[in-house]
Amino acid sequence: MSGFAANAELVADADGILAAQMAVQVQGEDGASLFSTAEQAIYTQPPDSADAEGAGTVFAATRLDVLAREQDALRVRIAGWRSGRADRLIYEEMGHRILAAVLSKGAVDRVEVGAPVIDPQTDVTWYPVSIDIWLPPDFVASSRRRLWDTGANLFTTACASCHGSMQPDDYRSNQWIGIMQSMEHYVTLNEKEYRFLQKYLQLHASDTIRQRELERGHED
Repeated sequence: MSGFAANAELVADADGILAAQMAVQVQGEDGASLFSTAEQAIYTQPPDSADAEGAGTVFAATRLDVLAREQDALRVRIAGWRSGRADRLIYEEMGHRILAAVLSKGAVDRVEVGAPVIDPQTDVTWYPVSIDIWLPPDFVASSRRRLWDTGANLFTTACASCHGSMQPDDYRSNQWIGIMQSMEHYVTLNEKEYRFLQKYLQLHASDTIRQRELERGHED
């Protein structure tokens, strides 16, 4: 993977967190929307405070709505969707199993749950959810463009070298889960790279790219 690391301009911190290099550190202002540039831990209180407890993990490219900045930490809201009894999983969009965050057991009670919505495509019941958490400001950015560049490079290196004609929007977002599983033993990706590539492909799939194109210029 050394060629990929050079091409995708990736760095890893001491804990091995995958992150796209950012030219400017984003400070984050109340009311702003940022994006996680790494798979990183989230907390119930500012990470350096004595009463901080782990709240789970937020994944790269997840939207973070900034609520406050204190003690060199950001208080942010993660909003998404929950399906069925999987109350620890927050998905990016209703009907699409694109992970935004995985919560600790202790953080589940902090989740705000909205009224149920039935997905007209599958008749599955989904719930809009949100949770307010804290995280360090080190791996956030105001745009996902650099992350998308990183994902495109990783896709080219890990997949397109053998499947040259394949494109992310050749499949639907949930189809990419099975495709990635079938290729898991044929690509040299660590777990964080695997999860990031899958999320990149899902968010650029045929049934999600259309929605993102409607919102282009707002969150990307």
